[in-house]
Amino acid sequence: MTVPQNTYKVACAMDFIDKQILPPKSWEKFEDLTRALFATVWRSPLTQKNGRSGQKQHGVDVYGTPEATPDINFGVQCKGKNEGYRAKATIVEFDTELAKAEKFKPSLGHWTFATTAPNDARLQEHARLVSEQRVKEGKFPVAAIGWDTIQALLSSHQVVIEEFYPEHASDLPKIMAALRALPGSEELDQIRRGLIAFAPRSSVLNIEASVWSEVEFETARDLGPALMGRPLGPADVAACPILPEVAVLTADLERAGSARLAGVPGAGKSITILQVARQMYCRGWRVLRLADPIGKIPHFDESPRPTLYIVDDAHLTRPALLSELEERATASRWVLSAYTISGDKGGFPGAIQLDAKRAVRVIADGLLASPEATLAAVRRTDDWIGDRPGDEQLDLRIEHAAEQALYPWQFCFILGGGWRRASAMASSARAAGADLVLAAAAIRQLAARDAHCSREALLQLEHLGLVVRVPDRGTTVTKLTREQMMQMLDVRRLLEEYAFQLAAANVDDAVEAELREHLQRMKELVAKKDHFGVAEEDFKFHQTVWRASGNEALETTLTRLCVAVYAFLSMKRHSIGDAMQTAVKGHTKLMEALLTGKASEAKAAIRGHLEPEAALPSFIKD
Repeated sequence: MTVPQNTYKVACAMDFIDKQILPPKSWEKFEDLTRALFATVWRSPLTQKNGRSGQKQHGVDVYGTPEATPDINFGVQCKGKNEGYRAKATIVEFDTELAKAEKFKPSLGHWTFATTAPNDARLQEHARLVSEQRVKEGKFPVAAIGWDTIQALLSSHQVVIEEFYPEHASDLPKIMAALRALPGSEELDQIRRGLIAFAPRSSVLNIEASVWSEVEFETARDLGPALMGRPLGPADVAACPILPEVAVLTADLERAGSARLAGVPGAGKSITILQVARQMYCRGWRVLRLADPIGKIPHFDESPRPTLYIVDDAHLTRPALLSELEERATASRWVLSAYTISGDKGGFPGAIQLDAKRAVRVIADGLLASPEATLAAVRRTDDWIGDRPGDEQLDLRIEHAAEQALYPWQFCFILGGGWRRASAMASSARAAGADLVLAAAAIRQLAARDAHCSREALLQLEHLGLVVRVPDRGTTVTKLTREQMMQMLDVRRLLEEYAFQLAAANVDDAVEAELREHLQRMKELVAKKDHFGVAEEDFKFHQTVWRASGNEALETTLTRLCVAVYAFLSMKRHSIGDAMQTAVKGHTKLMEALLTGKASEAKAAIRGHLEPEAALPSFIKD
């Protein structure tokens, strides 16, 4: 019965691993990427590329001295061998390059064979066996990594993503998808109750190491915290009816020593694994919980006592580390983890899927079976419930909540009369000038799947132009005035004219097909009056042109300049119900100008398209 953190916390890690990221187009760019990546992995800013093209490199393209071993050089050999380069890395190549690396001076402390091909099990096994033998012989260890591993490493280093994949660092399509999914004004008032809890924090997450913290179930609370939208913990387990997935997870643990639970935010994952933990606690087991899922997972505790290890928010952990922990599970050391998934994605391999709607029904039936305890808790949050004349009956409120709610957190919100508190808090937020903060937080939250709020998360929103830091006041959502938008439009017009001139010479069949696809989608979304969808396709159309210009710096600059403007304009258009009739026609003219192949016509078309009266209609006010 976990209340989701969507409503009052933001996340710091972008969902980079789940994207299909292509390797660099050239081996030179791959070397540059490798140097930047390992410079951050090793925490060694002086990491360098070895020599220049044509010189002997002795099996090492990139080298540096990691912070942990400042007197020892580590080396990396780069091989552009994926499908795009029409070849695969082989064991023979690995052995050949390793023999060369033996001659690198001074001697290496570690050597990595990095390829843009997908991870290859045979090559990785060969590298492990060779490394093991080398260590026995007193030689430096080695490793082989493919693009899957490289992408996983990239996901932990935002600065490298921004340098080489800026389109994924500033992902407007995700922002637009989140905006489109935002509820109407009444529902928005409900979730704005989290505003008071949204404040800049000075603490920074420790991504180096986490710890196991002991979990006990000696104290118990009633439904009050759940009804008030508070995060739930061990003390709240007894108040929640046992969910069906508890028995399934326990059976998996007994059979395999490990079990996984997956569900959407607010489905009840945390309370479910705590229910399993409480049962084992009552059977004499010790329960340990990972304090920070983003940190490095520590080893098992040395205690001989049977122990259940639980990892909540396991989707934020490094998959390899969690898998290693599960592989060490025994009959007396169990591992139970819970993952957050989005509504349009499947679960994690081997995970039990939590049925949120069924959980709502189970919780409702359990509370109906204990009417006195339930009424006492509910009346503390909503005094309209009771048996006095004019009061709403408890059983009717429970049934109404069960019928309307899709998730346990919604059930608790309705049962506890949450809309009354939300209205008051939303009014306070407006008075403080912060009534859009939650929207920005929700956007950021959807992009990162329940990671904890941090200073870095707010800095990322600031980088996108969606929030601004104000001295002595904290962080607030950016509010663009018409004058500010006009200034940004002037800069954008100059840059886009240059981009369209360059792109006119590079529009091929693939670019044309992509532009036509965005136009078709735009037409469909205009018919549906989907302002956020139209803005997203509008942005994608222009991104396609910027990319076709062949100037990566220009593409990056325009992307960062336009993200906030597109987001705010789409909200303005949505708020007044703009019909968007000129959207498709205007972009069709842009495409036709590009297809002429003439830079002058492309420049004239985008100049007219971005004239203030067209790009910023009079209804767009401060």
